[in-house]
Amino acid sequence: MLASARVAAPRPLARRRASRFAPLAARAGSDRPARSVEAEDEASSSLGALLSGRDLSDAVGALDARRVERVVASLERDRPGPAAPLASPLLDREWVLRYTSSPGTVGAIGAWRAVAGAVADVRQTVRRRDDDDAASTSSRLRVVNVVTIAVRGGAGVRITQTFDADVESKRRCRTQLLTSDVELVRGGGDGEGSDGRSGSDGLFAAPTRLVADALFPGAAPGATLATLAQPFARDQPSKTQLTTHLSERWRITRDAGGRGEVNVYERARERDDERDS
Repeated sequence: MLASARVAAPRPLARRRASRFAPLAARAGSDRPARSVEAEDEASSSLGALLSGRDLSDAVGALDARRVERVVASLERDRPGPAAPLASPLLDREWVLRYTSSPGTVGAIGAWRAVAGAVADVRQTVRRRDDDDAASTSSRLRVVNVVTIAVRGGAGVRITQTFDADVESKRRCRTQLLTSDVELVRGGGDGEGSDGRSGSDGLFAAPTRLVADALFPGAAPGATLATLAQPFARDQPSKTQLTTHLSERWRITRDAGGRGEVNVYERARERDDERDS
């Protein structure tokens, strides 16, 4: 029995080292497997087609949410993006909120539409704090939301919110509201909001126009006419989110509390190109 046993000849050391480290090198050198890239391209195009031509107010109310979330799930599953998205340079840019299932955000959009006008635009800028190490996963981000409510008749409302976001892991961060300012702004012209897009009438749209016209008749389009700072902004509870997909075009976040709320952001440049075309 012992005489018939076969002992494999040892492989050369160079070959053993190469085979041992080859998988790691392959992962480091190519984080984009062909099937994942193909899946991302298809899902990315599908998501763009579903959201095309819709402002946020329309998207929240009229879209087939199940179709959107199927495509979102495909991107999250097949192509989540960088392993540590909150440390990725792809994150540091301006994003436009294109779709949300968050009850709080959906409710706020509906309330603003009833009171003043349609929420035409929600932009979010993410920047790493200058005092943090860009390679660290325990750093802090500065997040600024700018919400534009377009009111007919050359007026509008702009809400600017500033957050600190503590990065708790590669994908998880906790955001805390720091400031929230509501501005009355001069619109781009009759029937347009402050950014030049068509507005709509809510309950207090007419008084908003009257105040703007009476007190600031010569104000230039986009000029701030009055500002109200939200009191006790820092006392608002913090929120925790997971970044489940990050790419050149899309960023997807979910509520970390298990409620399944999803937010879909598109790179601002892509959104602006669509509007201009």
